[in-house]
Amino acid sequence: MTHATSARHGSTEARALRAALVSACLALLACGGGGATDAGHDAGDGAVDAGPAVCIGDTDCDDGLFCNGPERCAPDDSTADAMGCAHGDDPCLDGQTCDEATARCRTTCEIRGDADRDGHDSIDCDGDDCDDADPNRYPGKTEVCDVAKHDEDCDPTTFGIRDVDMDGYPDATCCNIDASDADVCGTDCQDAMPGVHPTESESCNGIDDDCDGMIDQDLPVSPYYADCDADGFGATGSTPVMACDLPRMSPSCTAPSPWATWATNESDCLDTNGSVHAGTSEDACNGIDDNCDGVLSPVEDADRDGFASVRCGGTDCDDTLATIYPGAPELCDGRDDDCSSATDPGGEEVTEDADHDHHSPATAACMEGWAKDDCDDVESSVYGGATELCDGLDNDCNGMVDDEPMASADCPLDHVDVSVCSAGACAVDTCASGWGDCDGDETNGCEQDVLSDVRDCGVCGASCLLACLTGGCDEAVEITTNTGYTCIRRASGRMMC
Repeated sequence: MTHATSARHGSTEARALRAALVSACLALLACGGGGATDAGHDAGDGAVDAGPAVCIGDTDCDDGLFCNGPERCAPDDSTADAMGCAHGDDPCLDGQTCDEATARCRTTCEIRGDADRDGHDSIDCDGDDCDDADPNRYPGKTEVCDVAKHDEDCDPTTFGIRDVDMDGYPDATCCNIDASDADVCGTDCQDAMPGVHPTESESCNGIDDDCDGMIDQDLPVSPYYADCDADGFGATGSTPVMACDLPRMSPSCTAPSPWATWATNESDCLDTNGSVHAGTSEDACNGIDDNCDGVLSPVEDADRDGFASVRCGGTDCDDTLATIYPGAPELCDGRDDDCSSATDPGGEEVTEDADHDHHSPATAACMEGWAKDDCDDVESSVYGGATELCDGLDNDCNGMVDDEPMASADCPLDHVDVSVCSAGACAVDTCASGWGDCDGDETNGCEQDVLSDVRDCGVCGASCLLACLTGGCDEAVEITTNTGYTCIRRASGRMMC
């Protein structure tokens, strides 16, 4: 503890209490109850701990005592302890005794009333010297502006005056300490600048003009945006700096530039290109939104999907469809929507619909669009919900082939009342009245008119000599012959001559 510091810390009662606590701790250490003083010691479990930490500053060594002098952090001193702390000299002079309770040196008046020989007797001897152990402290001595806050004239309300800028306000680094342990200092926070003092008006200059601890306060502020390409337009979406004037600090840019500055707008959608910003003209074919209006020119982006055509240096592999661009959702539509195809970007995606029935197989890597319910992507008549046909296939993908009655309903044979699906082909079950399937080919239905055909009269294979009438043979029952003609009367009564 330094002499100047010890003289001002706490009340008499606080000092007395602190001294009593320290004495108790020292007694505990003397009886073996304290900590180690070596760099390491046995922790009791066979391990050796690291010992106390080495001090960094003098405050690490302050033991709270006054009479043993100010402690110093001096690890290289031969008298230092394991923490690197060394005790200072006795704070009292010859002819004085140290009072730990009040943390001061008392002068023995019988020996000498002026122990520090500064021409002023101690207050203990009815003199006016407030610190008879310090020859540089007595009433009437000129106060000095020093960082130690040393009270030269025994008056805590005064301090050394320094006014370098001659503005009438003493330097704020000139201080003393009053009886309540509070600093009594000058008020000029910048004693090298005559325009900075407590009564100065705050200006927009990045300086605390009125010494109130705040810079440019209560001044109107505006947003300033980083302008990394120095084209007069700030980066769109950037976080502004609120300031009363152009910020003095450099903006943070992804690509550092010596020309980086600030702008009062955020109208630059590409702050690394000085030719791109709001208000500029839209180039015809460069793949860039030059005027930052959110869209490319129609020449660059005909389908208005936000991606420039590959012919303009862009990445849109099909500039005629707004659903096709790099990174687009891959729809089940038979096209390469995300431009990922190496052989045909934006073209046909065979894996989504090889049979062109507008249904994708369940394994297709697409979503939305067509249903992914095609169980046979080779046959265009096969997909989920398709009409079941008589073709030996599972047309509707329900797990059954030629399931009835749908398959038989797909057999509209000629002159057939009832047709059936058998082995993937249509077959005749019941011919319509008056018709017969006489050629053995079921695919053409019941092709024979058995009501009038003499070869198949009534049923297939039943032939007639003369005629077939309503499914029965109409044969001759009477023959009449005369000169020049012969007439036959058939069973139906009809005549043939």
